[in-house]
Amino acid sequence: MEDDGVEISLKKGGKYVLFAGSTTGKFVEIEKPKFLEYTWRMNDWDKETPDTIVRWDLAPSGKKTKVSLKHSGFVEKEMRDSHDEGWGVYFLEPMKGWLESNKK
Repeated sequence: MEDDGVEISLKKGGKYVLFAGSTTGKFVEIEKPKFLEYTWRMNDWDKETPDTIVRWDLAPSGKKTKVSLKHSGFVEKEMRDSHDEGWGVYFLEPMKGWLESNKK
């Protein structure tokens, strides 16, 4: 799948590119429809900085789905804090809006 600087090979070991190449990684674990785990690397990080790990867990909650997101492995608090804010702004809020506007 490719669209606006996004490339995704959604399979274990598959790679992805987001934000026109500023974020890359590979899929570590996928268990539909329960969880998705992948590495995360920003292109401006030092080579010595290890990839971080992103994990999405999904669980039924009545007629809804509970979504949990954990981003771990940061070596600096500042990196963690900036990503924490970014998940809300760039992923969770837009996803919530899209899902609510596309309810059946």
